[in-house]
Amino acid sequence: MYRFIEAGVLHVAVSAARLGALAEAALDARSLRTLVLVASRLHHIETTALASMSSSLASLDLGYNEFTEIPIEALRHLKVLNWLNLQNNYISDLDPKIDWGGLSESLTSLSLSNNHICVIHEDALSSLRHLVQLELDGNRLRQLDSGALPPSLALLRLSDNLLSDLPCGVLMLLPRLRHLHLRNNILQPMSNTSCRSERSKIDSLDLSNNELTDGFYFEFYHNLQLKQLILDLNDFTTMPSLVLDCGRLEKLSMSYNNLQHISESTLHALKHTLERLELDHNELTTLPDSMRELGRLRYLSLAYNMLEQVRVLPPNLHTLSLAGNFITSFPVSLKDLNPGTLTYLDLGYNRISYIVIDSFGAWSEGLTTLSLRGNRLAQLALGSFPPATPARASAQL
Repeated sequence: MYRFIEAGVLHVAVSAARLGALAEAALDARSLRTLVLVASRLHHIETTALASMSSSLASLDLGYNEFTEIPIEALRHLKVLNWLNLQNNYISDLDPKIDWGGLSESLTSLSLSNNHICVIHEDALSSLRHLVQLELDGNRLRQLDSGALPPSLALLRLSDNLLSDLPCGVLMLLPRLRHLHLRNNILQPMSNTSCRSERSKIDSLDLSNNELTDGFYFEFYHNLQLKQLILDLNDFTTMPSLVLDCGRLEKLSMSYNNLQHISESTLHALKHTLERLELDHNELTTLPDSMRELGRLRYLSLAYNMLEQVRVLPPNLHTLSLAGNFITSFPVSLKDLNPGTLTYLDLGYNRISYIVIDSFGAWSEGLTTLSLRGNRLAQLALGSFPPATPARASAQL
């Protein structure tokens, strides 16, 4: 029988121990606060194995083991456990009648990622009244019943599953939800989905890698007030109307799509809030004039598009990536940037063949990193670069 170290220790971590089962006496009289038993081939915990720490154990990590169900008989009597990790096991079913015992009042974070769960039925997790974070990534979820989750949730991870529809019935009953991750499911690209909820407070939504197209539309009963929207790895050719419905968007990422056009009205609608815009790996050939209206924008990535010229830029950029386009010289629009704001500029893998002192100006006063690697520089005259300060140390040619 595996024996643990003597009493007085508050934190124990064991990995790759080939425990198999945790016997009743293995942790006898230990009042641990943290217990980590990972990658130890655990498949069973005796009912009273954790009894000595029922009023002390706050964090329990059982990841990368061989459980086929939640070992609830051993966990039910824990009174202060707030963090439970069961990721990377073989759990396939959650009993809707499960008695969570003390966990109903204590658990705030639960990870069931990378198991074999296909369905979560009504009431399966709803009794976890203080649960704030739930991770269900990497399962085989096809069905998530209304009423399955507790209304206390603030973060819900459902990425890497088999969901074909947005779980509106669930979302409507989660008034405190802030962050929703649905990356890499099989959401129907042409579905027009309406979630009728007047209380939604979601401010971060990830719908990446779902093969969504321009016909996709997603609305709540009232407009979502998103701060972050991630639509990477889809098939959009233009920004969807969902973007316009986000009244206070701070970050928008649409990398790895088929974007060919950005409307003037879309950027105009975001001019007072947008701080980060990621549009790399698309098919953009031009930028709308309203790009200059994005006064709060600090980060802009347009890498690996089809741009030959960049005629307009937001005035207060800190980071700008234009790598992998067809640009032949430093963009004239750099002169429209406010002096000293830009610190990072990537012009790598373009078609720039020469650099002259006139390429720089007040916009480059705060520049700390300039990348020109992968270009066709044939001429680099003496004095091409402005005098360097100690902070301006990185130029990649």
